[in-house]
This record gives sequence, structure tokens and C-alpha cells, in this order.
Amino acid sequence: MINSYNANPEQEPTAKLYGSKVIGRFCGDEKVFVVSNLDGRKDVDIVSYVANANRTKKCIFVPNEISEESLNEIVSCLEGKCLLFSEVTQDTSFDNVQVLIIDFLGALPGIYRYCHYAYVGAGALFGTDVVVEAATYGLPLAINSKIFQRDVYGEIKRLKSAAVVKSGKELDAWLKSLL
Repeated sequence: MINSYNANPEQEPTAKLYGSKVIGRFCGDEKVFVVSNLDGRKDVDIVSYVANANRTKKCIFVPNEISEESLNEIVSCLEGKCLLFSEVTQDTSFDNVQVLIIDFLGALPGIYRYCHYAYVGAGALFGTDVVVEAATYGLPLAINSKIFQRDVYGEIKRLKSAAVVKSGKELDAWLKSLL
């Protein structure tokens, strides 16, 4: 379990994440699934189902809340090997690491450029920029059914530019349809 979520002094500065060697090394040449705005147990259950059903698929999880409790909840639901960003050093090997969990705020816009598919969780209820950021990078997008109900996503509804999912099985089927 996670004992601390403070930045590792050996890790590259957070400010350099937008050109991050860490994110680039983790992703390599693989098609990576980014999960953003995880908010609550339902979101964690949805995305952990997909990660656990696709153990060879690399994922980056970006929780909406960074706390020891929320990070522990995510880690406890994953069957594959995962690392917190704060645990990574220049010498960290990503062999067999399936999930990289971003444990600081402000990283998401720079992460999208490394990824190929995205899920936006219920944490996006508190702002609209996350969906727009993912769409800007042209990522196939699935969103939590809760945020689809918001009027601000009217254009997404009209264009049918995002899959709306209510369960891990639905998200897994959507992801597999893209693969």
C-alpha cells in the first residue's frame, strides 16, 4: 500500500512533465489508455475492470483527488503492477509495469499527447476542460455516464463524439472495438 504521495527528490521536476521523459519512457511505442478524473469508487471499479481484463495494455491513471486514501483505493483494485509517478526515478524500469498513476495535480494536458484512447471519469463534473483537452488531441473518448447528463456537453451529445459508459464491461467493449 501507499505510504506517501510526496514527490521523490530524484524524480524529474513536475514542471518538466510536458516534455516528460518519464511519461515517454513508460509509453514507449505502445498504444496507451489514459484514464482521467477518476472520482469515487464507481469510476475506480469501471477502469480497474478494464485494466484487469487487459493486462498487457498500458494505462495512465490520473485521479481527480490526490490523497493517500484515493491512491490506495486505486492500487488495491489493480491486479497488474502499478507505480506512482512519485516512485519513479531515472533508473526505473517499466518492464511489467501496466499502470502509471499520476499522483500530483496539473499533469493531464501534457499526458494526452502520449496516449491513444481516453476515459474521462465523473470528476469532470466539476469542469469542462478535461473533455475538451482529450478531444483536442483527437483521442477516441469514452466518458462516465454522469457527465454526459450535463448541458455543457451538448455538442458532444449532438456529434456523438464520445462513447458513454456505465460499467467496466461497457468500457472494455468500447476499448476492444478500437483495438
